[in-house]
Amino acid sequence: LDPAAEAGMGHIELARWADLLLVAPASCDTLAKFANGLADDLLSTVFLATKSPVWVAPAMNQQMWAAKATQRNLQTLVEDGVHVIMPDAGEQACGDVGLGRMPEPEEIARQVAGYFHQA
Repeated sequence: LDPAAEAGMGHIELARWADLLLVAPASCDTLAKFANGLADDLLSTVFLATKSPVWVAPAMNQQMWAAKATQRNLQTLVEDGVHVIMPDAGEQACGDVGLGRMPEPEEIARQVAGYFHQA
């Protein structure tokens, strides 16, 4: 991006440019921002400004994934038309084992490619 444009409305330029917005990994914080319309950084402002399809691949600790607030935010996003690539079970960054780790990049690419083949 042009630095002068970024100082002005760079998030709008990015939102218009993208054919698809993919957020991987999507943290608990990012999901909450998206679900509640909080726009306090570049990613969340692009999310709010885009008309392109949005995909998220949540990745977080199993307790955070299971939290009622996280599941509420996820449901809101689904109702708003956001595509969710569900997390896998396995070893997590914190050392725990359970549901919440980001799927492998190949799986994310497969699902997104499938979307474009259907369109």
